[in-house]
Amino acid sequence: MKKILALTILISSSCTFAASNEGIEQDIRSYSLLHGVSTAEANKALVLEANRDSALDAIEKEFKGRIGGIYVENAPTYKIVVRVKGYGQNEKRNVAVGNAISKSNLPIEIQYGAKETRENAKGQLDKAAKLASKYFSRVQTVGYDEKSGSIYVRVNGKQTTENQRKIDQIKAAWNNPNLPLEINLVNWSVKPLVDANGGTFVAGQISSTMYADCTTGFGIKNASGTKYMSTAAHCPNNFKSKQDGTQYTFVGEIPFAQSNDLQWNSTTATITNKFYVGPTTTRTLTGRRTLSATRVGDNVCHYGNATGYSCGTVRGVGVIVPENDPNTGAPLFPGSFWVDVNTPTCGGSDSGGPVFTALTIASGILSLGAIDDVTGACQGYYYVPTDKIYENGFSFLY
Repeated sequence: MKKILALTILISSSCTFAASNEGIEQDIRSYSLLHGVSTAEANKALVLEANRDSALDAIEKEFKGRIGGIYVENAPTYKIVVRVKGYGQNEKRNVAVGNAISKSNLPIEIQYGAKETRENAKGQLDKAAKLASKYFSRVQTVGYDEKSGSIYVRVNGKQTTENQRKIDQIKAAWNNPNLPLEINLVNWSVKPLVDANGGTFVAGQISSTMYADCTTGFGIKNASGTKYMSTAAHCPNNFKSKQDGTQYTFVGEIPFAQSNDLQWNSTTATITNKFYVGPTTTRTLTGRRTLSATRVGDNVCHYGNATGYSCGTVRGVGVIVPENDPNTGAPLFPGSFWVDVNTPTCGGSDSGGPVFTALTIASGILSLGAIDDVTGACQGYYYVPTDKIYENGFSFLY
């Protein structure tokens, strides 16, 4: 069985945006392998990814109230696809993006014929989750597929005649041809994970005999300018760096129950705008990407103790993870802000680590992971977007 697990070690990592070439060779190699394209195409794609936001802001304004979805196609070449509700003539555009020194053409394909808008569809996610929960007790994830224009529901369960009957009943009750509902049976479940080790100090103590690993995220500051190190709220409250023994002291947190997973800590070490992408390799944070600017198909990377540096693609933006506490019935991971990343590389102790895009732009903090119970293979992870840091009065150091 697979689980979505809170991936919780400690590697000190700190670090709107300015693009940077820092780490470009590492990201080019990763992008090329991930999407099966040449290194030249990967380089071109990363440049477009770093400089596209203003062009997409203009698209959002032009088609306000009509957008059915926006997503990225990474192969054979990088392009943006915009699905628009209603009728019109499909078109292909090339929009110049970049800076005064260098410009590139961003391919944007406008496709008309979407039956529902993205905003209206996302407004139906809770309704879909509640409907599915009437038939299944283990609803794991609910999201809107911006490529197909359907809502998807992932349910922990096996393919049986009885479960298929329930799926048919759900679809019949939904009965919205403009917004199809797709039910997928999966073999994973949503649970928080602390990578605990009996009697061996690794990061932070969680009981008299157990210690837990976690990865730190980015350097942040409050409105007064006081600097802290961020990580996931489900990580230990006090911990030491496994690398150099630096002590981090718990200051505060906003946990899952409050629709977040953010913890901030003080330390005597100097907190900077650097974040680790290797045991001794750092990059300099240059900006952040918001949830609204995140697109399905985006290339994102993360760094964690369990798996080091790796990259994947965004497969869901603003998804719901509606797993409930079996004892109280309360939601374990409330909120519709989660970003779902498709990757085979994550592990228990990556939690709290930096998730970034376009080389040096913060995307968020890694929180949950999908881990197969039988094989231990990673099936993807979920991260907390940068918005959840800024809405609580913090900002990144850059």
